[in-house]
Amino acid sequence: EEKGILLHNGASIELVEAGNSLAMGMDADMESLFLRACRLGLVDEYCGMAVATNVQDILLGIPGPVTINTNLTVIDRHKINVLVHGHIPFLADSVIQAAEAYNSSSHSGPDINVLGMCCTGMEVLMRNGLDFAGDILQQELAIATGAVELIIIDIQCTQPGMVAAVTASGMHTKIVTTDPMSKIEGTEYIEFKAENAATIASDLIDMAVSNYGNRAHRRVYIPKDKPSEMMGGFSTEAILAALDPLKPGDPVRALVDQIVAGNIRGIAAVIGCDTPRDTYGYRTVELIKELIKNNVLVVLTGCVATLASYHGLLKPDPTYPGVGESLAAVMGAIAKANGLEAIPPCLFMGACVDNSRIEEVVNAVANKVGVRIDQLPIAGSAPEYIAEKAVPMGFWTVALGIFTHLGDPPNVGASARVVKWLTGDVGEGGAQDIFGGRFYVEPDPYVAAAKLIEVIEEKRTALGI
Repeated sequence: EEKGILLHNGASIELVEAGNSLAMGMDADMESLFLRACRLGLVDEYCGMAVATNVQDILLGIPGPVTINTNLTVIDRHKINVLVHGHIPFLADSVIQAAEAYNSSSHSGPDINVLGMCCTGMEVLMRNGLDFAGDILQQELAIATGAVELIIIDIQCTQPGMVAAVTASGMHTKIVTTDPMSKIEGTEYIEFKAENAATIASDLIDMAVSNYGNRAHRRVYIPKDKPSEMMGGFSTEAILAALDPLKPGDPVRALVDQIVAGNIRGIAAVIGCDTPRDTYGYRTVELIKELIKNNVLVVLTGCVATLASYHGLLKPDPTYPGVGESLAAVMGAIAKANGLEAIPPCLFMGACVDNSRIEEVVNAVANKVGVRIDQLPIAGSAPEYIAEKAVPMGFWTVALGIFTHLGDPPNVGASARVVKWLTGDVGEGGAQDIFGGRFYVEPDPYVAAAKLIEVIEEKRTALGI
């Protein structure tokens, strides 16, 4: 508090002051700027992600465990395929209802097949059980199948290259943008307004049906690989409900007991995007494999979950291949207590905005044990981050006191002072000394996993467990 690190104001004041501090002739103190970045990270969580998740839960329902199929092979050549894409699920929910109404009505052509993509897809996956067509790096590939009639976009992670993909390939896919903050040249713009949601959704379904007649069926190519199976929908409420049979009335204690006993060595949150910088999914998948092999429970949000699903890491497999013996035993016991065959060792908690669910679980564990978050055997990782929003998310986790791994170095390497403040260990006068958390940069997933496990074990030792 002496350094001004606590939030005393609301989001608006913090944002305005941050903008002013970056103007010419204003804040030129490195630590002052980084502490402000940490405050903005907290604003992003408490005034952004947490609020958005709670509002979506209120209006659309709290997610629960559901098993669906993932990958481009969920696109059906025998149906009219509509992709809902972006980060705000309200229009998508209306589109699903309109599609269900169409499919249950009398019609001469194929049924509608609504599929999710990116975070909007993850939201409808969890709440509606829709299959998931792909992540941020697969949107042009979906168009290239030649079997997608309509892509409905709200905001974020939508690539303008989709338009070029349609133009260059000569495919029939129509792309509709719906938010004034996220227009793309070459798309049709139909602004979404909540009061007209049902009408807009119905019109979009009619557009997809009409466009099906323009499909060049001879050009359709959908990979023959089987879709991947994925269990998701692990909201905070769903996790507590799953744990409750192990210790009725005190589900958090059930989790704590497994951590104290060493059956779960710790918890690692792996979040964020996937990157085109190297082999598709390599960093994320190998990192997760190393963690679960060493009995670290992994929780996931964002596109990294897509990658995990493609490699069977979110499949409810009772043999638990590649999973540490004690972690596998715990997940098997939880599954059995809930009448399930298996629960995967990686819990998919939702879209990027649902990072707030992770903090809910972490807070509950810290409160139950009676320690600070920075004392818990936990760690965070964004092995393939690419979006700007990863920056405030990173400062949020560091401000919580969480050791935070980044798979790529941020653009600050030219300053040794900056690097030291962000990544320095205890006694070096940076984030670690102030918050108990710091950044750690390592592109190699094996080296990164070893470091995360080392930090988790150090936390266990300090707690005497």
